[in-house]
This record gives sequence, C-alpha cells and structure tokens, in this order.
Amino acid sequence: MPKAGEAEDPAMAFFRTLPPEVIQALMGVDARYLASAFEAIETREGGWERYTREDLGLSAADEARLKSIMLD
Repeated sequence: MPKAGEAEDPAMAFFRTLPPEVIQALMGVDARYLASAFEAIETREGGWERYTREDLGLSAADEARLKSIMLD
C-alpha cells in the first residue's frame, strides 16, 4: 500500500482489478506446472546445473545458499 500522499504503483492498481481466480492462477502453485518445468529443465543438455549456472546466472555458492534458505 502506498503511504499517504504517494501515488499507487500502476501495476498494483491493475492487479487489484483482476478477478480472484486470475490472481490465484498468477500467484498460486500447481504441482503439475512445477513438475513440467523441472522435467523440461532436466531434458535439456546440462540439466539443472546448466539451468542454474547459465540461465539464472547463479554460482555454486548462490545455489547452496538458496537450498539452505528454502529447505531448512
């Protein structure tokens, strides 16, 4: 929410106009979509390591930190 006297971010103003089911689709998690994404990553040459290093630009240390945050 914007502070008093500040203009609302136009993207957030638009987001508020969306129906709840659209917001759920955009913000929710569907296990089938995740499984498909992971499968697509693994079928590419280099698999997960290539995806994290080249596509996301993460170092091994970055990936270890993310795992620590997300899995603990």
